[in-house]
Amino acid sequence: MSHIVNLGSSVLWSSMLRPLVYLKFACTFELQAVTERHSVVFHSFADNTQLSISVCIEDIYSAKQTVTDCVLDIQC
Repeated sequence: MSHIVNLGSSVLWSSMLRPLVYLKFACTFELQAVTERHSVVFHSFADNTQLSISVCIEDIYSAKQTVTDCVLDIQC
């Protein structure tokens, strides 16, 4: 059974960043390249993209940093 861990960071549904990220990475090949560099999995549907990473609970803080770094690369 998985443990629940509050990471305390996300992009809000109504955020102005969401449409910008969608427009910038409408081509999924670019998004895939960025996420693969960070070993992060992405799933997209319409203008909604989810990033995820599977780790052991002991590595949660490292995983949070990995996803944060991935998001920062997407925003650039």
